[in-house]
Order: sequence, then structure tokens, then C-alpha cells
Amino acid sequence: MSEERHYSVQEIAAAWGTDSGTIRRYFINEEGVEKIACSATRSRYLRWRLSIPESVVTRVHIAFRQKERRHPFTRRDQKGEVRSRMASSAT
Repeated sequence: MSEERHYSVQEIAAAWGTDSGTIRRYFINEEGVEKIACSATRSRYLRWRLSIPESVVTRVHIAFRQKERRHPFTRRDQKGEVRSRMASSAT
């Protein structure tokens, strides 16, 4: 039985080029993500440290790529960057 690699929120945020809050929102309720309770010393709120398996990262990434392809208001420019059709038609 092989152990699957687990990623932190910060590792995925750096790889995907977004902030950790966005990644946390994407994965907090995903099946297979391990949530470890961490209490902040000066906070009355419970904070969760997420341990995200590689299979879950791949599944979510594929789902977002498929949504992006189907979305009617996005397109890619020559460099492969996503551009909004709404924004480009206004200029």
C-alpha cells in the first residue's frame, strides 16, 4: 500500500498562483480532505489545518479546468491566459 502525498493550503496556493483563502474555500468541504483542528491562542474561533491528498487536488483541478472550458464568457489569448469576453468587448 503506497502512501499518497498530502499538500498544505500554502503549497497549492503557490502552485496555482492564488491566495490561501481561496484555496481554503475550494477544499474545506471536499471529500477526502483531512481537517485538523488548530486553536489560535488569541482567537475565539476554531481554525482548521487542511491536509489535502494529491488525488483530491487533481480531482478539483480537473473540475475547474472543465468549468473554465465550458464557461461562455472566457477565452484564452495567444499566451494561454484566460481573458473575459465581457471585459474585452467593452474595450
